[in-house]
Amino acid sequence: MNYYEIIKQYNDFTNFVTSLNKLPDQLWLDPIAQGKVSIGEIIGHLLNWDTYIIDHTIPAVKSGENMEFPEFDSFNQIGYELASKKFSKVDLINEFVDTRKKCCELLMNMPFEDLTRKLNPNSLLYLIEELNEHDELHLSQIMNKLNQERRNLDHAK
Repeated sequence: MNYYEIIKQYNDFTNFVTSLNKLPDQLWLDPIAQGKVSIGEIIGHLLNWDTYIIDHTIPAVKSGENMEFPEFDSFNQIGYELASKKFSKVDLINEFVDTRKKCCELLMNMPFEDLTRKLNPNSLLYLIEELNEHDELHLSQIMNKLNQERRNLDHAK
């Protein structure tokens, strides 16, 4: 997959997230499984990482610095709280879509050399490939939850 396709795939995840506007509000904050986060919290988590990439990672790469990342657990917790404490469902989805599109635009406008430069020890493009896999994991979790809800409704009839 070339760099354009990798970034396009990252951007295309916004189509799925936009479709979540149709979810009933109670399902938005219902855990995907016992002891797990909700669909809304997953989207908040992804938004938080995209914001970090825009504000910290891309500027660091452009200036030739290493990519550094916050402590994952506490950083992810901040993202989860966006769904329950800061944004409504529609606002969070819109914020996610706008932020992801901005991130992809910034990536597409970067010189190829910056995208592929090895930094601690991987490149920014490699990070985006990893985030595509991360999106796929969350897509699978969300779809499993939605399919389970559909089966529950079918059994209740």
